[in-house]
Amino acid sequence: DEKNASIEAVFVISLIDEFRPIVRTGKSVFQGDGTVKISGDILDTGGLSGITERGFLISSYAEPSFDQNHTIQHLADNNSFGGFEILVDGLGSGKRYHYRAYAINAEGVSNGASQSFETPDSQLMPKWSTASPVQGAENWWQSLWFGSFFMGDGNGWIMHEKLGWLFVLPQEDSVWLWQDDLGWLWTAADIYPYLYRDAEDGWIFFHGGRAELLLFFSFEETRWIQILRQ
Repeated sequence: DEKNASIEAVFVISLIDEFRPIVRTGKSVFQGDGTVKISGDILDTGGLSGITERGFLISSYAEPSFDQNHTIQHLADNNSFGGFEILVDGLGSGKRYHYRAYAINAEGVSNGASQSFETPDSQLMPKWSTASPVQGAENWWQSLWFGSFFMGDGNGWIMHEKLGWLFVLPQEDSVWLWQDDLGWLWTAADIYPYLYRDAEDGWIFFHGGRAELLLFFSFEETRWIQILRQ
């Protein structure tokens, strides 16, 4: 020191090997109510200090980043390890969005790979089915209660994965379906696979089928109805 005095001592310094977290961007899934669920995964927290923040960057431009004005940041819950997800709403219809997961620890920020999704056109979206577009399969939709179906140019006809070709007349909370062999059928999300058959003023139950055969049970006539799928 300033008086030329000194002292010697032994100091033990423990070094903790830490690095920025490793994060993976997951899939995007449309929920049918206009929202999109996107997911991510923390593969490695990078050390004992844990994750201080994680979430997603979303933009209409490719490779979204923190320094872009058009990038929107969405925070996820702050669990230290494992998968995380958020629901995103308020997106424009018929537009492509890019997103990536990110995670922050004491060492810095890491980004996952950039992914993208395209929101369906609200004018073409089959709202009666609360269906989501099937990624990678153009004009195919997936409904949690009605199943998968193909809908082309919006002329009213759909091709259901099991029921075949149907003409659709949406109602406020339900739907009328025209099936060539059964006529008009009415159903809804909390009723299907039960269908009201207008021709017999009674209910039928869609049991399913195999190959080209569809099987229904008529409660009015107490019998099974077999129909060749078109």
